[in-house]
Amino acid sequence: LICKEMSRLLEVLDQARSDLEVLAVDQQADADDMPENLHGGERHERAETVAEELDQLADELADLIKTLDDLRSGDET
Repeated sequence: LICKEMSRLLEVLDQARSDLEVLAVDQQADADDMPENLHGGERHERAETVAEELDQLADELADLIKTLDDLRSGDET
């Protein structure tokens, strides 16, 4: 039962990681598509910061997924 719940949790976390990656790419594209006169401004910087933080969060979630998956794999042996 715990293994089944862990598998379900890993699926949900992996979907969230994937969604975060898509959001990061979209946010960066939005920042890149801003008019040149806004580049370097507060709004542009905020957009880029959000994109970077979303990407970082996706990476951290991937690390968590790997750790949980390793833990689950260790429990099965």
